[in-house]
Amino acid sequence: MNVISTELPGGWRWVVDPQERRSLELELAREMPPKHLLFGRSARLLARHERRDDFLFRVGENEVAQVHLTWTAETDPFFPHTELHPSLEGWARTGGIMS
Repeated sequence: MNVISTELPGGWRWVVDPQERRSLELELAREMPPKHLLFGRSARLLARHERRDDFLFRVGENEVAQVHLTWTAETDPFFPHTELHPSLEGWARTGGIMS
């Protein structure tokens, strides 16, 4: 994976290990209930927070999604809590903090 030039907010790090990336992408897929805003969409892990269960995924060509994984298969379409951003740069301006 090519590291992107955008600087990550404090507490975040790029995920460069392919096994870690694959494992967390599978976890995201396991947690997706029907009607969740990411259900059926391809997501590629970019980064993770060092002290929270928050992860950043590329969705589509430019969008990114910050996801708070729950480590359980969900049935409520509002979980795992997810916020979509139109770009990595736009997300970075939030400081990596979910509302």
